[in-house]
Amino acid sequence: MGINREVEQSNKIASAAHAESEKSKQTMQDLIERTGKISHIVGMINDNAGQANLLALNAAIEAHRAADNINEIDKVIVQVNEFSTSVVGAISKQNAVTSY
Repeated sequence: MGINREVEQSNKIASAAHAESEKSKQTMQDLIERTGKISHIVGMINDNAGQANLLALNAAIEAHRAADNINEIDKVIVQVNEFSTSVVGAISKQNAVTSY
């Protein structure tokens, strides 16, 4: 009866080892699935980061263009101011001439 008992004990140990092996297998499959999902999310984040970089570059280009336009507008304002000053001077001279 001692051998039968040892065989039973060995079967129990083998069954427990098999059950643990199946649990480990399932855990590994779950980890593989989750890793795939994480990889997909990381890919989406990378895509979004690339698009954000392109948008930032485009914004910088547009800001540079706007600054160039502001510089041009500033030049026009200076010219209008100079013209206005000369018109005021001409009007003052005209008034001086006509007031005598």
